[in-house]
Amino acid sequence: MRITIHRGTDQIGGCITEYEQDGWHLFVDFGTQLPGHDASPMAIEGLTRGDLSKTALLLTHYHGDHIGEIDIVPDDVPIYMGNL
Repeated sequence: MRITIHRGTDQIGGCITEYEQDGWHLFVDFGTQLPGHDASPMAIEGLTRGDLSKTALLLTHYHGDHIGEIDIVPDDVPIYMGNL
């Protein structure tokens, strides 16, 4: 298994973590940056572009710094979240 932290090692919020195994990708959270950080949208291979056939997004909770960029995730990527 490969774990990639795309953003969030040096800040609170805006975290994006990818778990990859045998070509399958699970991304955890895809939030917007908090004030004081670069607010550029993230373009991530396997989540926002490229082959999305083995991709899913898991949202840990309903705060903007965890879900704020889901509007740029293509419609064919399944998004999962527990009950509110």
